[in-house]
Amino acid sequence: MWWVVGVLLSVLMAGPVEADQPHSEVTTVRTSQNVGGVTQTDTTLLTAPAGSRLVLMGCTVCTGGAVDVEVEESDADVFFLESLNGCATVGNGRTPIFVSGTTAGVLTWTTGAATTTSINCWGYDFIS
Repeated sequence: MWWVVGVLLSVLMAGPVEADQPHSEVTTVRTSQNVGGVTQTDTTLLTAPAGSRLVLMGCTVCTGGAVDVEVEESDADVFFLESLNGCATVGNGRTPIFVSGTTAGVLTWTTGAATTTSINCWGYDFIS
């Protein structure tokens, strides 16, 4: 019986377990673009270095009027915000919202109208 109490106490006293990022070559990437009244069409947002893949953790997009905003890789949508007027954040920063299917992938963004728009994305790239 006492050994059960000992095991329970040792588990409770061990504390939380934390994980590090993958033990491969990881580089944090950030990008921020701000355009005033110019429609964006497949404008490069992030490019992974040769041999690396992108992991997008989140983006915050702000607009000065109702506008559609699309982020994609090779014409495959990562996310689409319809008629955004104000600010929106996609992703919680803990779980990836996108992992590139190819090395040296390129993320692009497109706006549906000419309004002031800013986008800030964060994540990392890793050698796969």
